[in-house]
Amino acid sequence: RENLRMPVDFETFLYPMDGSAGRYRAKSNDLSCGGISFYCDENFVAGIQLEVVIPITRISPLLIPAEILRCKPEKGSTFYAAKFLDLLNEQESMIREAVFNVQLQTIQKLGRR
Repeated sequence: RENLRMPVDFETFLYPMDGSAGRYRAKSNDLSCGGISFYCDENFVAGIQLEVVIPITRISPLLIPAEILRCKPEKGSTFYAAKFLDLLNEQESMIREAVFNVQLQTIQKLGRR
């Protein structure tokens, strides 16, 4: 893997990029500058492109295009791994900062135990 992946825990939304209407709830699993994994009750297939809301950035939530790479059905939901598409430098910097902030918070929590 090229990018540091950090476990994350936030609710988010997915929007189809094929022009169809819809908004789908998802629960994040991990995040990196290259992509995101999440759980969703919707049935997507590998290759589908969606816009993913990344709500944990410092300034405002980001809406990032992504492509589903893998799907794995699990109890009551499906696990998805997706790569980000066509990130702007500013978007990548904001995601990188969010990932490092999550890492810092994790280290601080572990230090308090």
